[in-house]
Amino acid sequence: MGTGKLLPALALLLLAACVTKPQIRPAVAPSLPPATYHQVMILDSSKAIPNIPLSAGLGCCPVRHGNMPCVLDLQEALAAAPEVRELRAKGWGEDAPQYHMLIYRANQRLQSAVRKVCSRRGFDLVMHRGSVVLKPGLTDVALADITQDVVEEMNW
Repeated sequence: MGTGKLLPALALLLLAACVTKPQIRPAVAPSLPPATYHQVMILDSSKAIPNIPLSAGLGCCPVRHGNMPCVLDLQEALAAAPEVRELRAKGWGEDAPQYHMLIYRANQRLQSAVRKVCSRRGFDLVMHRGSVVLKPGLTDVALADITQDVVEEMNW
């Protein structure tokens, strides 16, 4: 009698398994290689992040410049710093003594995170997002954005 009750339930289970489509993961496009210095146009050279060491080695031309550019959304990265979140949570303004101390610490943390991410990934020119673009007609390279990596490094 026990198997007679299980048989219809088992048949329904098998039928349901046959009817439902298996989930197919969407294909992920392969990532494009990062652009080099001569594949980008710098729109505003004053927007470079300072104190990023240039990669060692001979350059491609007589002018010394970074070989591997990337971009960073500075405001987004700074807003993710624990010190800035503390400032916003406590509502301190620019007149509070803690404000300047925490902003200084947030900037130090941000600069350290940028240097670590750049040394790990091989970038030696960091520009603010929007101050550098790919040259027209280039579709086989991408301008690397390190914002998320910097945020993760700061909150490690």
